[in-house]
Amino acid sequence: MPRASLRRFHLSCLRAPLALCLLLLASSPWLACAAVEDSAPVEGAYELTGGLWWDGAGFVPRTAHVADGRFVAEPVAGAAEIELAGRFVLPAFGEAHNHNVDKASTFERRNAEYLEQGIFYVKNPNNPTRLSAGVRRAAAGEGTLDVALANAGLTGPGGHPESVYRMLAERGVYGDPYAGVEALVEDSRWAVGSVPELRRLWPEIVAGEPDFIKLYLLESDGRPAPSHGLAPEVFREAVRLAREEGLGTTVHVNTAADFRLAVEAGVDEVNHLPGRRVPDGAAPDLYRIPAEVARRAGERGVVVVTTAIVAKNSSDEETRGRSVPVMKDNLDSLLAAGVEVALGSDDYFSTTLDEAEYLHELGALSPAELLHAWAVVTPRAIFPDRAIGGTAPGDEASFVALACDPLADFSCVRRIRASMKQGHWVEDPP
Repeated sequence: MPRASLRRFHLSCLRAPLALCLLLLASSPWLACAAVEDSAPVEGAYELTGGLWWDGAGFVPRTAHVADGRFVAEPVAGAAEIELAGRFVLPAFGEAHNHNVDKASTFERRNAEYLEQGIFYVKNPNNPTRLSAGVRRAAAGEGTLDVALANAGLTGPGGHPESVYRMLAERGVYGDPYAGVEALVEDSRWAVGSVPELRRLWPEIVAGEPDFIKLYLLESDGRPAPSHGLAPEVFREAVRLAREEGLGTTVHVNTAADFRLAVEAGVDEVNHLPGRRVPDGAAPDLYRIPAEVARRAGERGVVVVTTAIVAKNSSDEETRGRSVPVMKDNLDSLLAAGVEVALGSDDYFSTTLDEAEYLHELGALSPAELLHAWAVVTPRAIFPDRAIGGTAPGDEASFVALACDPLADFSCVRRIRASMKQGHWVEDPP
């Protein structure tokens, strides 16, 4: 049967003569015509039966009800009954760090890839500011990703990610509307060398209407190399200004000292596990998060985005040998301190599906911890003001239904058999 809208089929069945209804049933046994009795059909209302639903620790049988794009507590008269037939149901997944949703011209392809993987929310923590409007227009449809954009991040003069965007400009990756290398570089980062300069630039920064503020710390105490990020005093002031503006803060860190400064300054989110790339000759302890700092991060509700797959995709075996044990130690410390961990891949050609599978391969988190991080913490870190990352009454009706139990076989996360976004089917039940 072609992948037509379940809602249209159901309504056709309700309104059709009995003979036609039986014909529809014969060709599509999962369609239910039995609801034709006394109540008129309600568009967008569903009773989801037979599924096993994630409860934070495992999957339990439950009947769920959807109306007006949200889960509701009570059945809705006229709702279409959909049999999930033992599927394992989770909130839809998120991607808390990727730069690949960055321009309208490639959005359709990225959108299809993410939705197919059950990833409905993506956070881009640095993108060319001038391209944001086009991405937001492309993502405004009913059946598209939801995207949060930082626009250009704040770094020190000459600091990361300037060299990255300079290289991309030289290769012509973005093309129009940028006439030359410097135009793209200027639109992709704010180079801030002092607190007065930050205060002068701040109105321009917020005029671009970023969804959150991205900040860069790199070896903020000068170890093991000269810093190429914000100076500590500029960083603290940027966090303060963002808080006054009501904007969340996400910070790139390299070392344990960067992590400490971020927590002490009161950021909302830290990107990268310190130690994802330990340089040759550097002391591993420069990247290990002390227990008391992890505890403080937990107390302050700081979310940490993993990006562990960077160690796999952009370093050699020797570097991974130095880095992976430090990352795993840091994850252990953070989880023991009650820090919420979100998943992000920070790889233009990967997604959090790859990140989740790599973390599972490393044994860095249990399957239950991974599912919680990916389906619950990550969406809420991307859109903290929305009712997502859950399937309770009042939550947005967005979920994925898997063919098998990912707690028993984590590869089941690739076997999506149905998915819904805000009450609309993305992948119809088979």
